[in-house]
Amino acid sequence: MARILYSRALVDHGDLVPSTVWLPGHFFFLAIPYFLGIGTEKAAIALTLFVSALTIPITFYLVLDRLGRSAAILAALLLAVYSLHIRFSVMTVAEGPFFTFILLGILLFFSHLKTRSVWSLIAGTSSFNVASSIRFEGWVIPVFLAAAHLTSERRSGKRLIS
Repeated sequence: MARILYSRALVDHGDLVPSTVWLPGHFFFLAIPYFLGIGTEKAAIALTLFVSALTIPITFYLVLDRLGRSAAILAALLLAVYSLHIRFSVMTVAEGPFFTFILLGILLFFSHLKTRSVWSLIAGTSSFNVASSIRFEGWVIPVFLAAAHLTSERRSGKRLIS
């Protein structure tokens, strides 16, 4: 309930830093229904549910590219019925949207490596930035991915940029 109140304060009073304890990204996210004129807690929960549910197809495509169709179906199915994922998806907590944006960033990072599309890199970076505005741990993932890629590149002799 406190998160909803902070999000309402963001909309009603223009308070861009609604909490000195939590990062503001999640409050901006929860404030979207209020900005649209839908002032109920259920709208914020529905938005969280929708965005959290996006982790399932994102996981499918991430695993599909690396391990194949059977593994992708199994991973998506296991995530869909995982009780903690379900619980976080129907509450106004930050974990569901955070993981969605982290997984999307990882998917777009691998897409960039495969296609060399600048747009994949920009979208993936933006996704990581959104995740990092929701929870502190988000900044570690792109650093780890870049270091892992550069290390594997050095061993394999392939260059990141041709």
